[in-house]
Amino acid sequence: MRGRFGKVLLFVTTMAVMFLGVIPMLRGAAVAVAKAASTYSFDASSGTLTITANGGSTEWRRDSSIDHSAVKTVIVGNGVTVISQSAFRECTSLTTAVFEDSAVSIGSYAFADCPALSTVNLGYQATYLGKYAFQNDISLTSLVLSRSMVSINEYAFYHSSVSDFTLTGLYKVPTWFSYLFNGNLSTYVLRVPEDSVSDYAAAKDNLTFTGSTPVIGVTAMVTGTA
Repeated sequence: MRGRFGKVLLFVTTMAVMFLGVIPMLRGAAVAVAKAASTYSFDASSGTLTITANGGSTEWRRDSSIDHSAVKTVIVGNGVTVISQSAFRECTSLTTAVFEDSAVSIGSYAFADCPALSTVNLGYQATYLGKYAFQNDISLTSLVLSRSMVSINEYAFYHSSVSDFTLTGLYKVPTWFSYLFNGNLSTYVLRVPEDSVSDYAAAKDNLTFTGSTPVIGVTAMVTGTA
């Protein structure tokens, strides 16, 4: 009897240990599922979409569960480092896009064909704009480009209405400068660090600068015609 009882006790103990070991595994699986889902919140009353994660990565891709026609404001949280191609294309009600200070790469056509988009705050860490990123955004008239911007691809503002650019902290003329206007603007204002006005004027490439006027603060204004 003692031998049989011992075997039963050993069996019960072994099963208990195995069960206790499975619990953390199940918890881990639940966490993994949660991380794999898109993380966003949408306030239907204001039309504000706040995004922080997508598919377990820091790249935000277009999410079919979101009614993009109802989105009026997009807030890109610090957890997002990449806005993928066409992520917010044809958001016809979108008026505002705000990027918190994470390193953000904005893909091709990411905000293209958003006719109501009039305010874009790229923050201080946006680094890259893809081709046609803001194409046909006819309500977008001004833009502040971050000091971290390293690359702007051709036609990023094709057929948009952006004619007033501010370059913050960019004392050295970036390599993408000649592609800033893409020839679709008749006049423009370029606001650059005061000490670098002459450098920008000298690097005009196919742009024609007509003069420069200081602006109060850390920027100077360079006006011209494309």
